[in-house]
Amino acid sequence: MKRGGDANLNNKSFHEYQVDSDGISGVLALLKACAKQKDIHRGGQMCNDIFKARLVERNIYVGNAVVHMYAKCGDLGKAREVFNQLPVPDVVSWTTLISGYTEQGRADIALLCFDNMQQEGICANETTLACILKSCGCTKSCLDGQRIHAKVAGEGLLKNSYIVANALVDMYAKCGFLGKAREVFEQLELRDVISWTALITGYSQHDQGEDAIDAFYHMQQEGICPNLVTYACILKAYGSIRDLGKGREIHAKIVNDVNLTEHNVLGNALLDMYGKCGLLGEAIKVFNDLKVQDVVSWTALIGGYAGCGHSEEAIGFFQTMQAKGITPNSVTFICVFKACCTSEAIQKAHEIHTKSITDRLLKNNYFVGNALVDMYAKCGMIEKAQEVFDQLPVLDCTAWNALIAGYAQHGHHDKAFNHFEKLQIKGFSPDIVTFLSILRLCAELGAAYKGHEVHIQVIKHGLCERHDVVLGSVLIDMYAGSGMLSEAQLVFDKIVTHDVASWTSLIRGYSHFGKHAIVFNNFNKMMQKSEEPDALTFTIILNACNHVGLLEMGLKYFESSINIGYGFIPDLDHYTCIVDLLSRAGHLDRAMAMIMNMPYFANIAIWHTILSACRNCGNVELARLAFDHAVQLNEKDVASYICMSSIYMAAGMNHNAEEIETMKLSKGLIYHFGSYYC
Repeated sequence: MKRGGDANLNNKSFHEYQVDSDGISGVLALLKACAKQKDIHRGGQMCNDIFKARLVERNIYVGNAVVHMYAKCGDLGKAREVFNQLPVPDVVSWTTLISGYTEQGRADIALLCFDNMQQEGICANETTLACILKSCGCTKSCLDGQRIHAKVAGEGLLKNSYIVANALVDMYAKCGFLGKAREVFEQLELRDVISWTALITGYSQHDQGEDAIDAFYHMQQEGICPNLVTYACILKAYGSIRDLGKGREIHAKIVNDVNLTEHNVLGNALLDMYGKCGLLGEAIKVFNDLKVQDVVSWTALIGGYAGCGHSEEAIGFFQTMQAKGITPNSVTFICVFKACCTSEAIQKAHEIHTKSITDRLLKNNYFVGNALVDMYAKCGMIEKAQEVFDQLPVLDCTAWNALIAGYAQHGHHDKAFNHFEKLQIKGFSPDIVTFLSILRLCAELGAAYKGHEVHIQVIKHGLCERHDVVLGSVLIDMYAGSGMLSEAQLVFDKIVTHDVASWTSLIRGYSHFGKHAIVFNNFNKMMQKSEEPDALTFTIILNACNHVGLLEMGLKYFESSINIGYGFIPDLDHYTCIVDLLSRAGHLDRAMAMIMNMPYFANIAIWHTILSACRNCGNVELARLAFDHAVQLNEKDVASYICMSSIYMAAGMNHNAEEIETMKLSKGLIYHFGSYYC
């Protein structure tokens, strides 16, 4: 008789073992095999015999193995029932139950079990701690994680247990506390591939692709070889920053090292990377080459099409996937609901909601509920979003954020603020996303006083703007938009690393209040820091040149954007600024040459600019040309008729002015002369 090891389920059964030391060993082996294969049918048959023999009460090892088998097979109710029958649950019993809840997405219950275990006086071992830290990461329960961190540090486990240390890095990374994750990581005496991969995964999952890539290269410099999970995470990072070239390099390296058809994890990661980079044809090719097209593969494909705005195709893939008998997971629903975040697709989304989402799924997986709230909120169906929100059995910050953002984006400002307060009253801690929504709303409303209160909360929560350039940019916008330029400058100065958004927010604030000297000074500093302007920055600078009348400077900046390039192509707004600049300076011939040679059709704003300049200099012929173009674009544009008529009147051409008035009246425009000006 074989003692221990794996059992062959096809040839062995419980009845072949006697209930002695050898028999117990065989029972444990069979239960382990059932758990590994998730064979709950055979495992359940075994457990019936085990219960009859009263082995659960008599032998803690068998009891723990039965709990483990049910937990691994996903029957947590039965696992808990057996656990409750154990005479004296030990640390393995509790850890098995905690692990089961964690793996089945019920990390909230896992945390309750951990607290109950401690109340019972059972000391956690390193496996328990690693498991509960994973639960904290899954639920973003950083406060619980910090409490466990203090316990771990107090017992010296950071130095003595790499399992716990790596779990701590992973927990902080999943919670988005990447600075803290890096701090724990730096304290590790020995960093292995699991440590590095946890850090890289955290950066990838929180859209800090550059940091993930930097860690990836440092890991290799230390002689640590990436594993399959590391490669999958770094592909996600390249996808997040849309770096197709580097993504292809990793693809080539992986192909040389491993057989992609045998490793769905890597194949799916490649599929996800190409989808995020917009190469949907390449994504389809990878998808078709996969040996097994599982739910992750389909989800990556759906997510790629949804992210590129191909809603119809994404929904089509979702329907095909279901027709092939593949059950969507929570991420699939998140992706398909993202595809449905348009008014055109909302009816299809509602159908998917009612047909595919069961009450049980909503109760067991709050990610799906959060995705529903987010979708309805983004589509403007706020009442439906509130209805789903109210039905969620477990609320987290993500659900609150989706609802608050929905109210803010669709003009329900009071309700957005009210829900922000309710979130805190009910014991939830706002995260960076919550604060960004509220601060953007304060900026939009010019509610600097309220924004300042929120800013104080941000600091109290340890989310200082120096650590988050996006938060810093929003705060700058909020203060600068209300004329609090010194506060905006103070926030800017605290940001450790400035990006184009933070520079642009500051420059726009000074420009709005006519501080053009400071605008140009900051723009020059930005260029000296090798931070290239984007299209919005450039529009602000050209407008500033226009207001001050700096023709040559404006032309110099504009020509440099064409000849040197700043990562964008000058758009119609930029050409409009230059046409206005030339027109105000009296260079109408050069302005018209710019209009005729620009790669866009002139809009009505440009022709208004020419009409206004012609009125100032009395150029009747060019004014008539601009007028004809303007009314061709919009025959009921009152301002054009008024302006042209006034130009004719000023030139003493009363008959022509009357002709324009007659044209205006024939279009049903009854406004009187002089009531509108260009």
